[in-house]
Amino acid sequence: MKKTAFENRPLLLFFCALFLCMFALSAMTPLVSDDYNYAYSFLDFTRITKISQIFPSMAAHRIRPSGRVFAHGLLQLFMMGPKVFFNLCNAADAVLLAWLFSRYFPHRRGAGQVLLLAVGAMIIWNFSPAFGEDFLWMDGALNYGWGLSALLLFLWPFAAEYLELPCRRRPLEWLLFCLIAFVAGSYSENGSASMLFAAFCLMLLILIRQKKLPLFLPAGFLMAVLGFVWLMSAPGTAHRGAGISLSVLGANYVHVLSTVRAHLLPLYLLYAALLAAAISCKADKRRLILSCILILAGLASLASFVFAAYFELRHFCFTVVTAALACLLLLGELLDTPRRLLAHICAAALCVLFIFNAAAGAIDIAVGCSKWRIRDRRIREARDAGASTVVLDEYLCSSPYGISFKLNDFGPDWPNMWIAEYYGFDVVYKTGTEPQE
Repeated sequence: MKKTAFENRPLLLFFCALFLCMFALSAMTPLVSDDYNYAYSFLDFTRITKISQIFPSMAAHRIRPSGRVFAHGLLQLFMMGPKVFFNLCNAADAVLLAWLFSRYFPHRRGAGQVLLLAVGAMIIWNFSPAFGEDFLWMDGALNYGWGLSALLLFLWPFAAEYLELPCRRRPLEWLLFCLIAFVAGSYSENGSASMLFAAFCLMLLILIRQKKLPLFLPAGFLMAVLGFVWLMSAPGTAHRGAGISLSVLGANYVHVLSTVRAHLLPLYLLYAALLAAAISCKADKRRLILSCILILAGLASLASFVFAAYFELRHFCFTVVTAALACLLLLGELLDTPRRLLAHICAAALCVLFIFNAAAGAIDIAVGCSKWRIRDRRIREARDAGASTVVLDEYLCSSPYGISFKLNDFGPDWPNMWIAEYYGFDVVYKTGTEPQE
């Protein structure tokens, strides 16, 4: 009899451990930069205190700075209350992401399934160039970590149909799928584009094999396309594009390619080794092809930044997670072949790397948390003294897992002005830039 996640004790323990870890890490990650900005309406710059203020604020947000209203609407919602609410929900989102991964391995139960999920978590931790920004920082997590959950929820019915795995098709679930598809399509410029690419490839393969498509797949795909058009048609989205000239596009291409090589080459080498072993063992062709589609989708996510005005390390999030799932699909196949030793070697190597990175990340996050407490104490002391200004230390993290607290040398500029507004000061100065009496 098939076990559910709640009856599968090893999987349930893994989810509980993941929830507690992500809750602790989220709780130790401070509010920084844009978090303070989104505490205020983009319509009239008043403090957001009611949910009804978020809708006109996001309508103005579409004009400028971008059309990503779902992620930033959630950010404004969380900035209304204590940060602990976000910490709890962010930990739950990590569990949702792990559960979505587990859906690709229904034939594995117990320790085998947990092993694959643990390897997936280690891949994401080891190879994310900005893990803290993507999964722990409030603004970043809502844009990237939560976006991944929406995108993988959208992709799952396509993958399930292609892999011939069970997928419910009741009318109410079709409607929910179409709603998720619209949100996924309009969630992120690069992430949505990559998942639309993957979904289209899977639909094409299903059509070739079955000569027809289940109605809910093209319906969901159409809703996602409409969402993507709605996102890209926002005036604010156009402002984020680079100038269309051969020199600019060429420079962006070289920058993206060199950054990918610097940060993701080991991950792609790992995937290449697993793919070669899986092919030699005559693994399930459907899973081999799906893994290739996920790798290509991740590359498509990065390719979109050739046309973008800027490219940050946090933009690797979708690429790393899709590559992690691609590697797990191959590892799951190798565990059932004579080449399982290679799978065990890869898992052991990732575990060793994870131990070193976990130690570095834990220290960096703890140091950042201590700096946050010092800042909070200084802010409280200044407010208790009735001061109109406060001087704060800038903090730059030393690993991909921490969060930097950056300040502008010019007090009334971003992000100082929003931090000052949030805490009730006229000006926030960076240490060393305050006026001398």
